[in-house]
Amino acid sequence: MLMNRFFQKIESGLNGLLGLMGLAGIAVMTIGVFTRYVLVIPLNWSDEFLRTMFVWSYFIGAAMMVSSGGLMRLELLDDYLSGHGYHTAKKAIGIFVELCMVGFFSFMSYYVFQLIFSYIQKGTTSSTSNVPAWVLILGMAIGFVLIVILSIRNIIRYLCKGDKTAG
Repeated sequence: MLMNRFFQKIESGLNGLLGLMGLAGIAVMTIGVFTRYVLVIPLNWSDEFLRTMFVWSYFIGAAMMVSSGGLMRLELLDDYLSGHGYHTAKKAIGIFVELCMVGFFSFMSYYVFQLIFSYIQKGTTSSTSNVPAWVLILGMAIGFVLIVILSIRNIIRYLCKGDKTAG
């Protein structure tokens, strides 16, 4: 199905991005330690860069967990419902959870984008490297929007196939 291929490409791209971010973080941390303790010339920007990479990785990673169905849930309830033939109840609970995530993360996306626009209008920058302050929280916004999109995709999977992990 075209939608599945589209989301597989997005997920593959996000996995690659997370991998590159991890490698960049390791490289910058190594360079920062080397320059701070061997050359005795600390890099002011390395800590801020690592914090930004961590925030971006965390929220994009959370979206990937939504995509794979890996978020915390009551597996006892899932197992009980599946084992006793209550597939409709399991499906209803799954749809309810995804709808709650769509509502919550849509709400959060709105306010994070409001904060980003506020930072842009004020010209707020970080104190150490003069990087625009909105760059850090843009990772949150991207993660929230991805969670909304992937939760909607999961709802469609529940409605079409009954189980979002199928297909």
